[in-house]
Amino acid sequence: ERIRFFQEFSLTRKDPIVALLLALIFGGFSTHRAYLEKPFLLRLMFFWIGIPALLALIEIIGEQPQQWAKEYNTQLATRIITQIKATRST
Repeated sequence: ERIRFFQEFSLTRKDPIVALLLALIFGGFSTHRAYLEKPFLLRLMFFWIGIPALLALIEIIGEQPQQWAKEYNTQLATRIITQIKATRST
């Protein structure tokens, strides 16, 4: 069960450093939000006027991409554990 958990978790987890780098480099296109499976299409429509880049900068200062990655990974771990327990009881 531990092996299964670590296999599934390592395949789908989100790296906080990758989220931060995406926000730094491609924040104007909201790629960090897409990577973290956050809503991003509305921001993407306005990339040409720079608003998403400004919002990404604010998010970077507040360390939101790293926090979102940690939250995503916590939810992922909980979901995997629940699946493992469900298959064990059947």
